[in-house]
Amino acid sequence: MTENEAIKVIKILNFCGLCTTGPCGECERKQAKEGALSALEEIQQYRAIGTVEEFREGRERQIPKKPMRIRLLETSWVHCGICPICKNPVYADLSNKNHREYCGHCGQAIDWR
Repeated sequence: MTENEAIKVIKILNFCGLCTTGPCGECERKQAKEGALSALEEIQQYRAIGTVEEFREGRERQIPKKPMRIRLLETSWVHCGICPICKNPVYADLSNKNHREYCGHCGQAIDWR
């Protein structure tokens, strides 16, 4: 059962079986129902944002890693290397203060020092 299906089922359950006058009042079962609905809706919000594993992977990619096989190109300011994560080429123009500090393919932070 998915969260959406569970939410639909819980919303349909208006009677706890103990209340004889109609839909549940303020009994413990109504509070449990509302708590279950709230928890399921919160889970859906977190899943929409991303999984814990995705967050961990994103955090790890923010930690700068040295590129593999750094070499200088035509000038001493342009460096070329291989991203340690996705193995694609990465370049940095160190004479430019705005040089790329991340891999353009996977987003891994690159430490050119």
